Amino acid sequence: MTISSFSENQLEQISRVLAGAYTHSELTTLLHAGNIPENGGEPKWQRALSALSAKQIADRCGNNVAAFIQRAMDPVRFSGNGTHSLRFGEVLMRCLPSAACRSVKTASFAKSLRLVP
Repeated sequence: MTISSFSENQLEQISRVLAGAYTHSELTTLLHAGNIPENGGEPKWQRALSALSAKQIADRCGNNVAAFIQRAMDPVRFSGNGTHSLRFGEVLMRCLPSAACRSVKTASFAKSLRLVP
């Protein structure tokens, strides 16, 4: 299944939440785990935005960005920090296309955070 590309605004919102949830080294680890090359940038949100945008352009779809989001949303990563997991889940539920939600299992994650019934 091919996931439509995310809009620049969606990628920016996701990147801003990532910047608040992860350190520079954690962000690097997540990007490398998804085979997403880094293009530099400061602050963190611009670094994430640049990397995710370039990957999506190269792939001509949102599949690898959606897979990256799934890894980033892993509830285990947020153990002991419910605030970040709640904020991350709220933003993603607002900005992810429905096909991406199904693909990255966002709905089940949101349900675990009680964002949806």
